[in-house]
Amino acid sequence: MQVLDLTTEECPIPFMKSFATLIKMKNGEQLEVITSDPKCYDMLLEGAKTLQQKVLDSYKKEGKYYVIFERVENRAEKIESTC
Repeated sequence: MQVLDLTTEECPIPFMKSFATLIKMKNGEQLEVITSDPKCYDMLLEGAKTLQQKVLDSYKKEGKYYVIFERVENRAEKIESTC
């Protein structure tokens, strides 16, 4: 599992870096993102819904927010890759 510790970054940088990394990953690979920004944490969860990515876990611990994603290749990407 790849881990991005973005606790020193301010929003929207963690959001942008997280999804840029996730999009490059292969179907089924996992990414753990750590942020210290509660707004960015909410944006990551909303972004997962919008981009149809799976959230395996999300939680807060010791002032940090954790989100574990699983890369899901969506239907549009499958069609694109076969063209």
